[in-house]
Amino acid sequence: MRPRGPHARIAGTAIAVAAAALVAVPQAGTAGAAAREELVSESFSGSSTTPGMWAAPSPRGSHTPCLTAATDPPAGSLKACNAVKSGRSKADPPGEGVFQLTDNSKKDAGGLVLTKPLTTKKGLRLDFDMYMYDQSTKKAADGIAFYLLDGAQKEVTAGEIGGALGYKGIKGAVMGFGFDQFGNFATKIGGATENSKFTPDNIGVRGAESTGYRYITGVKAPASLDAPDAKSRQSAKRHVSIAVSPANFLSLSMDFNDGKGSRKLIKDFDLDGIKGQPKLPDTLKLGWSASTGAYTSYHEISGFRAASLDPNLSVKLTGDLQVRAGGAGSAQLEVSNAAAAAATDGTVTATYKIAAGLKVDRASGDGWSCDVAGDLVTCKRPDVLEPGASAPPITIRYTAGGAATGLLNSIAKATTPGQAPGEDPAAKLAVQIIGQIVTPPVGKDPSVSLSITHDGDPVPGGVTPYHLTVRNDSHAGPTDGTVTATFDAPSVGTIKLARGDGWRCKVDGKRATCTRRGMGDDALKPGKTYPPVTVEVAFPDDAAGAVVEAQGKITVPGDADESDNEAVEPVTVAKPNKEARTGLKIHVDASPRQYKAEQPFTYTVTVTNDGPDLAKDAVVNVHLPDKWTKVPWACKATGGSRCPKPIVTKDKYVLPIKGNLDTTIDVAPGGKVVLQVSCKPPKGFTSPIEIMGAITPPPGAVNAGCTGTCKATLTAPKSTSWF
Repeated sequence: MRPRGPHARIAGTAIAVAAAALVAVPQAGTAGAAAREELVSESFSGSSTTPGMWAAPSPRGSHTPCLTAATDPPAGSLKACNAVKSGRSKADPPGEGVFQLTDNSKKDAGGLVLTKPLTTKKGLRLDFDMYMYDQSTKKAADGIAFYLLDGAQKEVTAGEIGGALGYKGIKGAVMGFGFDQFGNFATKIGGATENSKFTPDNIGVRGAESTGYRYITGVKAPASLDAPDAKSRQSAKRHVSIAVSPANFLSLSMDFNDGKGSRKLIKDFDLDGIKGQPKLPDTLKLGWSASTGAYTSYHEISGFRAASLDPNLSVKLTGDLQVRAGGAGSAQLEVSNAAAAAATDGTVTATYKIAAGLKVDRASGDGWSCDVAGDLVTCKRPDVLEPGASAPPITIRYTAGGAATGLLNSIAKATTPGQAPGEDPAAKLAVQIIGQIVTPPVGKDPSVSLSITHDGDPVPGGVTPYHLTVRNDSHAGPTDGTVTATFDAPSVGTIKLARGDGWRCKVDGKRATCTRRGMGDDALKPGKTYPPVTVEVAFPDDAAGAVVEAQGKITVPGDADESDNEAVEPVTVAKPNKEARTGLKIHVDASPRQYKAEQPFTYTVTVTNDGPDLAKDAVVNVHLPDKWTKVPWACKATGGSRCPKPIVTKDKYVLPIKGNLDTTIDVAPGGKVVLQVSCKPPKGFTSPIEIMGAITPPPGAVNAGCTGTCKATLTAPKSTSWF
């Protein structure tokens, strides 16, 4: 450890700060669009700064933090450097200056604090340049800290100097970033940590005061953070970009001035997952700090800009990878908004340009309005897409031309007003044409086939429904005689009942036999299916872990092809949850807490598991107002958890879950499932919105979160504010 003075907090550095909020000013050229709003911009390159905007503590050393291009700044501005005022050196030319936290003398310390809070309603994008260079000792100094603190904090006091980089000890601290060229910020010198390893050239993030300034994540810098031998600042320039979303997700990028551009080093880090870390406050203040001790460097910053976040859409494209010429295929397009982004505030548009040789038949998606114009599909939706959420998928069905050949590429994109600049939300899907469809002649005899499916995994002591589906080939003739379907239960199961619309069923031990006339008005026509036969099978209590299979067979007079008349459905009986130790908890929230008619309103259900075991198939129930019964849910699962399974129709269309929830989820130990639903309450709607959520542990599980069903409620009244 480097030699250093006592780790006392900086004395006499309490900075009284005003509580006035900054007015958000839209960027030029973005009128009418939901574009990024610039909140503060300060280059520090000139001879003065906006009076009253900044405060610069100088806890020790003969050098005081200063504007290097200033000579005689006005009252309320940041100060000129002592060396310039005394005539020992010249000021930088106007437009070429920076803010100097420390020079390269020993035992110096300096800071800079923005005294006006910034709104976090649309998240924050924070950019600045930093410089660490020209050591005057055999080693360079520690580094620079950048920190965020609660905007309600009245006084801002600098923290411990040295390896803590001035962050540890700040009152009201929310998070701190250590650009630590020396290596102590990640250790216990910087605060609570599980890491005792000296880590030079590290970008570390520490949590709030409420966490004990705990070290929460970090990354080894891919290039040097400083230029210790440089005599001028230009080669030491490093650009930092930090994004914090309203949903409390963090991303950080850096440009190391090495020709490789900006590199994303931390992406969508979930701050809510940190124990003791508070929710993102409504407003934030911010600052920088640096110091020297036995080792020295210049520490400087410039080019600061604070702005609201933009939406950051991406698109995922999946579907058939092989299609025959003359045949049909489908693609699914899913639009998502990044976790470290702002909610959309305008129409979301998804486009799909289909490859030459393919023809779009139709496009649809829940909540989407889709148009097809030649090779271009355009789908739009007006509702809000929250950070970390995905819109219901769009399904595109197409036909390959009879002469189509080779590998065909289709492209999808997603856009919205104010989309983050420089992002590329395009996705490609390549479809291989594997040959031509050969259409067989239409036959006179039927050609039936059988398939078997089941609902969920069987559980000991439970009943599992199996479904038998009979289909007649599209190029066959109709049935003209009795159709018989048989079902043999798994070896450890017992048939409870068998039924189906139009079927006559009887159960004899482990076999169910179902028949229907199969002629006249009951004949199964080419390409059609009968209503399914449902067979309910009970499994005994001692069947846990058994691997079993059910078998079925279909017969019909004159069947032209009996090769697909039998079907087998293997299953594994689930193990009981009797030993599962879970810690399920449920939390409901609304944004805003007081809704406004015709304005975006989002309801969030968060289910967590603090226990050591997986909560498999826990039942989540949510009751919504009647007005919300057609609004789809979005879901995000972390840490190995599972969202509710989508509804899949017999035509294999995937439908989103809407309205009231009564479904199952898996919540992994330490994981969580976040469910969100958004809408705009209609004009004239005045009733309080009451939302009720509940989570029920799996049968037999011992849940430490609460006894029985865990419940949470929230009532959101209508806002009475004019603004």
